[in-house]
Amino acid sequence: MRDWPAGAARLTKRIAEIADGATTRSYVHAHGYLGDGDPNVHDGRPATITHPSGLTVRREYNARGYPARLVNAATNAALETHAARDAYGNVLAATHGNGATTTRTFQAGTARLTRINTAHGATTLRDDAYRWRSNGILWRNAPRRASRRRSPTTPSTGS
Repeated sequence: MRDWPAGAARLTKRIAEIADGATTRSYVHAHGYLGDGDPNVHDGRPATITHPSGLTVRREYNARGYPARLVNAATNAALETHAARDAYGNVLAATHGNGATTTRTFQAGTARLTRINTAHGATTLRDDAYRWRSNGILWRNAPRRASRRRSPTTPSTGS
């Protein structure tokens, strides 16, 4: 269920109800926007989201108005920091709160995503390549597999 206040064109909360037999639980995600409660500010960009666990994530913007960081509103700890953008505003590099880094590569002329790589130190967590048709439709997402060393197996012998 989604809740828009009368006359508003933005989401204020999202409710998920999960039923298991006779038990039903509701989980609410609340959304806040820049300028909420201030009649002089009509920004409307997303500012916060409060998760059912109680965690409130605040979105911070850079001087050009692009999202720059996601932070834990209670502790001010960075959950994600956008380190670089291209001319289209696409995020090229991001650092996550757990130390992992994500890099994205885009086609220069079209700004279409061609690769996402996420790593934590020397460990690759995600490495996906994207290919596009000439009409702009995604043709293939090809996850790149890291080579895995397998231990040899001994065939079972019947007795």
